[in-house]
Amino acid sequence: MNSYQTKFVNHYVRPFITDTPQKGYTLAGLSLLTIIIFGQFALLPAVSSVIKTSNVLTEGFADSQKLTAKIAALKEGQNNLTRYQTQIALLEDAKIGGGDNGKIISKLSGLSEKSNVHFDFYQKATALGRSGSETSFWVGISGDFNNLINFLKGLNSAIPTATVESINVSKDKIVQATILVSISKF
Repeated sequence: MNSYQTKFVNHYVRPFITDTPQKGYTLAGLSLLTIIIFGQFALLPAVSSVIKTSNVLTEGFADSQKLTAKIAALKEGQNNLTRYQTQIALLEDAKIGGGDNGKIISKLSGLSEKSNVHFDFYQKATALGRSGSETSFWVGISGDFNNLINFLKGLNSAIPTATVESINVSKDKIVQATILVSISKF
């Protein structure tokens, strides 16, 4: 060590590390500085982890509230679906006006069995100057007169959008009816 280094150490460093009142302050200051530096490395990840966890919990709570609202909306939708199930069925039945002959024939056949009449024929009617929102067809049924009346009464419940345009009734051995029916489309 040269003389300048020795003077520097003796004059500036040694008084702080020897048994003097400054030694206590120096050790306390250096200890505090060490704790701050190393504490930052030790505590910073823990503090950032706590902050991230808090953010995740806040987001989770918000998501939970959104899911609760969606569940309530789904329950309300399920209740509405249950409440309006009969109207939905009527609307589904009303779609047969779109020219679905299979559904129409099936409904007429079921109605004829229920009314105890014989379902003789089904024939699509000619245009008759109708708009594109209606479809028309001829239905032939035969049986007892009271049963024919029951068939006509049940036609409205079987096909809610049906309108009877004309009825031709004849009596041979049994009563026969030819009915022109038009169905409004939705």
